[in-house]
Amino acid sequence: MFDIISGNTSKSWERLDASGVLSHSFELEAKKQGMFNGAPAVITYRVPTKASLQEAYSTPILSLDILAERPPEKQFE
Repeated sequence: MFDIISGNTSKSWERLDASGVLSHSFELEAKKQGMFNGAPAVITYRVPTKASLQEAYSTPILSLDILAERPPEKQFE
């Protein structure tokens, strides 16, 4: 449903210190019109005191009406 314009949809970092901040972004271009139901991003990480990998999820992505043909909304009335 999308072409990747720039960046990668997957990214890895060697380390994130406590209170550290990382960001990851990429740009997509829609290939067709319609509803898109995306899944949350999956974050896999290892805590130094635990042997197994941990997994977390981002905030869910709400349904998006891609390239919708709607009349403009009058937002300021």
